Amino acid sequence: MINLGVHASKKNIVKYASYTNIFQVFLSTPYRMNLTGHYDETLFMQYPEAHFVIHGPYWTNFQVENRFLRQTVRLVRQHLEFCERHGIRYVVFHTGTQNRKIKEGKKLIPFSKEFVVDLLLPIVRNYPKVTMLLENSPSHRGKGMSVDKIINVVDDVRAKGVSNIGLCLDTLHAYAYGENMDRMSYFMKFADVIHFNSFPEEVGHGSCRDRHSETPLQDSKAFSPTLLISWLKIYVQKYKILEMRTEAALATFKWLSRIFNDEGKKNN
Repeated sequence: MINLGVHASKKNIVKYASYTNIFQVFLSTPYRMNLTGHYDETLFMQYPEAHFVIHGPYWTNFQVENRFLRQTVRLVRQHLEFCERHGIRYVVFHTGTQNRKIKEGKKLIPFSKEFVVDLLLPIVRNYPKVTMLLENSPSHRGKGMSVDKIINVVDDVRAKGVSNIGLCLDTLHAYAYGENMDRMSYFMKFADVIHFNSFPEEVGHGSCRDRHSETPLQDSKAFSPTLLISWLKIYVQKYKILEMRTEAALATFKWLSRIFNDEGKKNN
């Protein structure tokens, strides 16, 4: 049991059911800033043995005080309330950028760890049964949050007595951001949930591009299959989510099934 799951739409969950019972899902379209009337609670009743991770919409931003901040806070509370009601442990959110829209265009504001901590602390504190995870950004151009910045925010919130906050490490985002890949094992050790991706050709190191691949994980250009398998074994207790196209995810599950089945036969 390596706790490997997959990001899936409601209609595709059945395709993965023979390989995993861990699914990451959106509650509504990822571009929508309101949940009301758009989530389907029957999904969680259809798969009572499944473990779900909820992914919030793309447009949440915890770094800038602007007219969308109230929407972001409301959306976060809606997701946390939903997860608490259904006994779902993890909910993942993007952290946004330091871009502030003004009449003349966009203006970067300095990163304020204190602003993010003060914003999140009272929200997270009210939902102790759900762990809110902050996902690292793929782009440094708009001053998205790096893994280190998220770790610092998480440490500060935890230091104030609130433990249900953590890191969702996205390996593709880290690569696109230009993170030092030699630190990936350290990042994984800190993370609660890890997004595994194979990287399309157009996503170079530090390219700031975010593209889900049609390539299976074993064909990733960033990490060797041996290294990937070692991570799956080392961080066996953590939820690991495949974020890739359906056929690529299925090919990855089949590849890993053969490897772990062969190892099991050798050990018997």
